[in-house]
Amino acid sequence: MHLAVLATAPGMARTARVRAMPALRRWPPGLVPAGVLVSALLVASACGAAKDPGGVGAPSSSAAVTVGSVPAPGSVPRGPADPGTTSAPAPPRRGVAGKPPRTHDPVLVATVEDLQRFWAGALPAYARQPYRALPPDGLVPFDVDALPPPCGGRSRSYDQVRGNAFFCPPDRFIAWDDGEFLPRLARDAGDGAVALVLAHEWGHLVQDETGFKGEPLILELQADCLAGMWFGHAADLTADPVLGPTALDSSPALAGLLLLRDEPGTDLRAGDPHGSGFDRIHAFERGYRQQRCFDFDVERPSVLAIDVAASPSAPATDRPYAEAWTASVAVLNAWWSEQRPGWRPITDLRPFRRTEAPAMQCGPDRWISQMVAPQSFLLCPSEGWLAYDEDLAHRMEGTYGDGALLALLAVQFAGMDAGRAAGSPGFDLFAGAVARECRTGALVHDLVAGKRPEWALTVPDLDGVVAAMLYTRPVAGGGPAGGVVDGFLAVRFLEQGFTQGVGSCDLPAG
Repeated sequence: MHLAVLATAPGMARTARVRAMPALRRWPPGLVPAGVLVSALLVASACGAAKDPGGVGAPSSSAAVTVGSVPAPGSVPRGPADPGTTSAPAPPRRGVAGKPPRTHDPVLVATVEDLQRFWAGALPAYARQPYRALPPDGLVPFDVDALPPPCGGRSRSYDQVRGNAFFCPPDRFIAWDDGEFLPRLARDAGDGAVALVLAHEWGHLVQDETGFKGEPLILELQADCLAGMWFGHAADLTADPVLGPTALDSSPALAGLLLLRDEPGTDLRAGDPHGSGFDRIHAFERGYRQQRCFDFDVERPSVLAIDVAASPSAPATDRPYAEAWTASVAVLNAWWSEQRPGWRPITDLRPFRRTEAPAMQCGPDRWISQMVAPQSFLLCPSEGWLAYDEDLAHRMEGTYGDGALLALLAVQFAGMDAGRAAGSPGFDLFAGAVARECRTGALVHDLVAGKRPEWALTVPDLDGVVAAMLYTRPVAGGGPAGGVVDGFLAVRFLEQGFTQGVGSCDLPAG
């Protein structure tokens, strides 16, 4: 099947023809969802459906918002119900003081307080209107025992809001699944992902304050942009023990943002699409770097619109880890053999764990040590071996799917190619790094288009690929000096290869 990608001017859709995905459930009117952890992710993750084991997280001493140490009514686990009886859920919780304590509470409390302070200054500065602070009862943590209040007069069951967070415009409250969703997100993507869930929902609140209107996709991308504005501010809080660049690891957090979305490939006219991983990261970057989120009505974001109308449906890839690993190595060696005549297949892959910090010999005089270079991957182009963080590989595949595992390896295979060429006259480190990300995108394009019989990726795998690009890189910083490509640039070069093909990746040497 052919995958046609049309490059367009900013503000116009970039169209790709790919395999269709099953239609997703539309959310009931009145809710502005942050997104859903789709069932494919829950199946792919070995512990995806596990609940947070609990544990009391002590908020910072200066926090005005506190988390109670006594569970709210109805939150204590119930025993087996008597035959013929049912247990009604407890009344909705208002505020966070009475909710059951969770390990993510410190970042939740600090984020809420800082979002209030930030928008009290930023909304007048950027939108020229005052900010109405969200009152304590506008924060609604829910779980299976205490459902959120009605939104716009309509009540929802837990199954309708499970694994989600949302802003309710008619009743002006932000609600989130505090029993399963945030604990799992904190475990899999870190505290920064918890902060971004709240920042995204605050983006919808800011939209409501400014009266911004638009189709669902644009509303979601603007909320990502507004979250980026706040996250850029949080990155400057260098002395904050809970927020700030040290406490909030931005790369896993931004990868975690991609868990909050509808499946890419759904009809853009359908309710509440969040856009592809490419679109979301570009919108977030616009807020993070430029603080330009209030002109979406004038300068609309460029969108990769995936047309699935004439394409057959395809199941999401969901292999066991060992099978996904073997298939990834095989398809990467096959693809590179076609790209590089005389390609020496990479078969020597060495797992390590960061806690062990092994030293590995590369050539007669060079040793590579995790203690000196704490990286997730170590390459030895002269001998053709690749060492990898085994825990990271398992975690990425379990959380983000097969596409993430493939992308982690694909970047390293492209890095091996660049490393082998590093001694060539005129070789430029930055150009080599650009080509590495770009060629990964071209490979992914071929797999999504079904050009490799060994393994055809599907549309949901794309976000896993983007997540892998982000997870092991700093979100911002770096640049041409030293050949370092940061997370934002990596996603742009990945998209370049995906939309324009491998021919666009051979950039002239510096």
